[in-house]
Amino acid sequence: MEQPMDNKVVAAGVQIEPEPGGWRITIPAAGEGTEQPACSVLLLEADAPGPGRRLLQALAQQPLKLAALQEAGATAIAGLLPKTPPWQPAEGPPRSSCSCCCADEPCGHAAQAARAGAAAWRAATPEQRLTLLGWTRETLLAAVLAAWAEAEPLPDAAEALRAALGPQQEEARARAGGPSIAEWLAEMAEQGGLHAPGPQFHDVQIQLDAAEPPPPDEDAEALAKLLPGVRGAAKGLGLVREGVMQRAEELARQLRHKPR
Repeated sequence: MEQPMDNKVVAAGVQIEPEPGGWRITIPAAGEGTEQPACSVLLLEADAPGPGRRLLQALAQQPLKLAALQEAGATAIAGLLPKTPPWQPAEGPPRSSCSCCCADEPCGHAAQAARAGAAAWRAATPEQRLTLLGWTRETLLAAVLAAWAEAEPLPDAAEALRAALGPQQEEARARAGGPSIAEWLAEMAEQGGLHAPGPQFHDVQIQLDAAEPPPPDEDAEALAKLLPGVRGAAKGLGLVREGVMQRAEELARQLRHKPR
């Protein structure tokens, strides 16, 4: 059973915690009732740039993956997360610092920590691997957006959007009396998304009530005056309206009794 502990991850009975330049693997004591404490070994990063930096660079080149990360979390970018522990080099054993708590010289816990850490890495979820790389979904999204902004800085983002869209948008705004697309995009970017979800279909309830009897049609007499040669024009218009209302009520009744 894996469980997160702040930036620590416990998986397969082993605790992994990212530290500057590496990952600290804590191996539990050999057995219950033993006086031997849990052993802690710092395994160093295998190569540079580190996996956290490489993940940032990969997402900066794949906007669709970045959008998937925002929508679904680390599971959506599981293919970009390293499958092997980041402290494991392509060849040979991992490097470790001489910080084992056993104080033995030489210490044989580094190899044991590497094996236990590899098993824990395989058992970790994508969210936990992302944590061990030093990221959360929010910080990684912010870092990619900051990298884009640094690569192509804009003195005034809203002004740049308005310039890109052209003066026709300003004219459309003036006619419509609302914000321009540039202002809308700038506001959505500030809020961190281009879509604000509304209520789901099953959250919307529709209630159909019987229609109120129509008031006397004041326009019927005026329309009848346009047809001076037609007897009962006003009455005929009233009958047409009444028939339409009855038909609408029949349709509404069918909808009210339709099973959901």
